[in-house]
Amino acid sequence: MERQAPKRYRIVEATPDGGVQVHEMKKWCRLHPEQTPPGMSAESGGDNSQRLRRGFEKMGWSVVETPTEVRIQRPGAAGQAQELLGDAGEEGDASLESNEDTESLADTVFHLERQLQEFIASNLESIRVNGKHLRLYSDASSSGLEYPTSGGRRIDILAVDDEGH
Repeated sequence: MERQAPKRYRIVEATPDGGVQVHEMKKWCRLHPEQTPPGMSAESGGDNSQRLRRGFEKMGWSVVETPTEVRIQRPGAAGQAQELLGDAGEEGDASLESNEDTESLADTVFHLERQLQEFIASNLESIRVNGKHLRLYSDASSSGLEYPTSGGRRIDILAVDDEGH
């Protein structure tokens, strides 16, 4: 009997521009502990994905299960996500290529450049350059998103490393 790859648990959020952002559930819960089901934790040694899913359901979130994913969405957001993401069962074998618990860019749908920019900016801490972590630059006049240059142009994302370079 062939063993199936485990399903991926995702938090799907609607964006103001009509798109969606897809996040690996446990990572999203660690970044948003105040929105995680009460009394539950996605930290190491905390609740497993199935328990977290049930906790979200008790909070009124909708759950859409496909052959490869479990998509968890805030109340009222399932229609928009389904329209944009479709049925993961139609993705074929591409969605079964990785059993990792982390989300890869190939698994994420980016409908606009702005969504990609926001995704990268919000995940800078996971990017290393020469062994150093990055963070978004900020000063008194601006954050590191769309940072203005002296020539009147803008830098999409301006980041600094652990040493401020």
